[in-house]
Amino acid sequence: GGNEEFGEFLHIPERKIFDFQEIKKEIERETDRVTGKNKGLSPLPIRLRITSPHVINLTLVDLPGITKVPVGDQPADIEFQIRKMVLEYINNPNSVILAVSAANTDLANSDALKIAREVDTEGLRTLGVITKLDIMDKGTDALDMLMGRMIPLRLGYVGIVNRSQQDITTMKTIQAAIKDEMEFFAKHSVYGKIASRCGTSFLSKSLHKLLVDHIRRCLPELHQRVKSMLERKVAELNSYGPPVVDGPNQGAFLLQLLTRFASDYRDALEGKAHQVSTSELTGGARIQYIFNDIFIHTLDRVDSMDEHSDSEIRTALRNATGTRQSLFIPEVTFDILVKGLIQKLEHPGVQCAEMVHNELVKLIDSCRCADLVRFSTLWDKIVDATMRLLNKCMKPTTAMISNLVHIEVNYLNTSNPDFIGSGGDFKGMIDKAFKETQEREKKGPKKQEIAQPNPQKQDEGFFGGLFRRERPKPLPGAPIRLVAPPAHIRAAETPDQRESVAADVIKQLIVSYFAIVRKNIQDTVPKAVMHFLVNNVRENLQNELVAALYKGEFVDTLLKEDETITARRKACEQMIVVLRKALAILADTHQLA
Repeated sequence: GGNEEFGEFLHIPERKIFDFQEIKKEIERETDRVTGKNKGLSPLPIRLRITSPHVINLTLVDLPGITKVPVGDQPADIEFQIRKMVLEYINNPNSVILAVSAANTDLANSDALKIAREVDTEGLRTLGVITKLDIMDKGTDALDMLMGRMIPLRLGYVGIVNRSQQDITTMKTIQAAIKDEMEFFAKHSVYGKIASRCGTSFLSKSLHKLLVDHIRRCLPELHQRVKSMLERKVAELNSYGPPVVDGPNQGAFLLQLLTRFASDYRDALEGKAHQVSTSELTGGARIQYIFNDIFIHTLDRVDSMDEHSDSEIRTALRNATGTRQSLFIPEVTFDILVKGLIQKLEHPGVQCAEMVHNELVKLIDSCRCADLVRFSTLWDKIVDATMRLLNKCMKPTTAMISNLVHIEVNYLNTSNPDFIGSGGDFKGMIDKAFKETQEREKKGPKKQEIAQPNPQKQDEGFFGGLFRRERPKPLPGAPIRLVAPPAHIRAAETPDQRESVAADVIKQLIVSYFAIVRKNIQDTVPKAVMHFLVNNVRENLQNELVAALYKGEFVDTLLKEDETITARRKACEQMIVVLRKALAILADTHQLA
């Protein structure tokens, strides 16, 4: 009923203790358990809630007094630890500080007033409490203290008389102690005139009034803070979703989650996500960036002539003629050189597909909605099924890219109208190469490189020019011996006009045809990646998830909620109840104000 008096400890939940002596013993037991039995210290509070018709709504924090010298199991820095603990509580601007000092000591040396003044310089929330008024020496009193004449406090001082150690030993009740305290002040020759402003009952009423006044001052801010906290907690609770209840609706709920994930994944690829980032590219935009800004631009920077020097081209030309000098430009030289270049386009094409595959993998995490966070097992299965689909689609994608390159390698379409060697421009191309060769020959070697003529070398002829080198003169009567060919022979460093023209023509043909093939690869590789990988995953993801996970025997396991989510939901619900009560109390206080 409403007249019941009992206490509840936080460390003993759901247990009401009606015997206040038992409450006292439980405080002693918990203190010994936490700090030991030899005057130890711990910052962990013992939380006790007292319900009684004789008390007011008030939260009281009983802090230890400042200890200078450690005793028992107390640490050497006991003063520092207690001071730190006290400051953690009184630094709160919404708290009221009770600075307790003994009447039989010098108030100027009060540790409580000193530390209170550090955090409450204006004294707006510090109330002085003077104890031990009943044990002062005869002929002395604390009236100057109580009237604030020694050290003024804006909120003033309240004098009280607590139970003595003998009263505690003899188990004197609180009610009897308060009655005796009232008689002490009423009959005292000095304190009688201020008896109405002394005593534990007046202190309790003063604290209640201070708290209410303080709440009224802070009411707008407190109301807004509590309201904001409530809104955040409600949003958090909604993010956890309702608890999953066993029944026939579980299958429908699972199907809904799978459909939502597939839909979110598809929307992210198509740029229809619910939240569009303004700071970076996401989803399908990243794939487009890979195609246009990485793959195509990389191929555009490839110079077909960087792969082969002029010397290598001339060497290939000579190798293609075999034992006799060709009357025309050998076609096999063009085929070998251009096929080697085309073959190198396969690696960047496959790499492009791998980059897109990686982006599709990254996209999985961004599609994890709040409901999927609740079910870790289901999420792991969704990730596994999606990865299997991605890997399955990756194989035909890379195979298609390789085939596109191999198609270009295995059939060189020299009849392509864009190819420079396919039409009437071929003659003009040769004439152009011939003129460029003549111009280079007219310029001749640099002046410092012109050697003195050697009559013996002028009549060397073709073979002498081909194997131009110093040879020892044969001795008279000795047989003529040929010089052995070197192990590795390359084309002459100084080509003749025919070789120069042929090399220039081959280079022009390679540049022209490679540009055609590069354009084809730049166009077809992104199409292959989109068709075989991206679109395939987008269109088949939901079917893949349903086929792999929508099975009756797996529903219970997949929809088993994570224990941490369950605990967070419960704590969130409890906090919402507390915050709504707080709003109601603030509303009532506002009406009273």
